[in-house]
Amino acid sequence: MGATLAAEGEQTRRGDATPGLPWSPRAGDRVRIKGSHSGGVVQTIETRGGRACFILSVGPLSAADPVAVFRLRTTVGPIRAAHTLDELEPYHP
Repeated sequence: MGATLAAEGEQTRRGDATPGLPWSPRAGDRVRIKGSHSGGVVQTIETRGGRACFILSVGPLSAADPVAVFRLRTTVGPIRAAHTLDELEPYHP
């Protein structure tokens, strides 16, 4: 059921994983950014320069300080960031 990646700069359909990779998050999956306490939810998957690029809605993974998390989300708004697969790892709460 895998879909082929769209042409460079185009998005794959929501929910499609990157085919041929050992671990590949799908749109809607939670992921962790390697070497940080941040992570996010994969919004879309694009191809840039022949590589899969995962567009995340980023935020802190733990709510150690719920007030700080709330303030961050309400003052800054959603943060979107692009990451390659080698910068991500599966999120396991």
